[in-house]
Amino acid sequence: MPLPVSHAFHTSIVAPMTQPLRTLLKRLHFELPRFPVVGNLDGDFYPMGPGSVPEILDILARQMGSPVRFVRGLRRLYDAGARVFVEVGPKKALQGFAYDVLGGDADVLSLFTNHPKFGDIAAFNQALCGLYAAGLGTGQAAAAVA
Repeated sequence: MPLPVSHAFHTSIVAPMTQPLRTLLKRLHFELPRFPVVGNLDGDFYPMGPGSVPEILDILARQMGSPVRFVRGLRRLYDAGARVFVEVGPKKALQGFAYDVLGGDADVLSLFTNHPKFGDIAAFNQALCGLYAAGLGTGQAAAAVA
């Protein structure tokens, strides 16, 4: 579905920047993820095995010029057991996408932490209240996604 955006990110127009971005990323210190992370390039988990950093750098660089597989990533997370989705960003677009894709499932919670219409503190407190109302934040250790 075409989205109204300010720039041509994730399209062939910016694909020539893939290699310069990879060169820049290579200069940064990267470590393997400590828990599973889903990428936008293919909606799959990043590799976590020894020696996977070069492959992760390739994935990160290629995603700039490739379509975002957000729906596939959400479904991958859901299939892996994730039920709480919290957008940490300046608005709530991704929270809405998550709700549209998974919101029909009663066990899914989709929240946002910031929005200019609500104000930073009020929106963040609303998200915390949503987590608490869902039974999270009760002093119990969180279960890790396997």
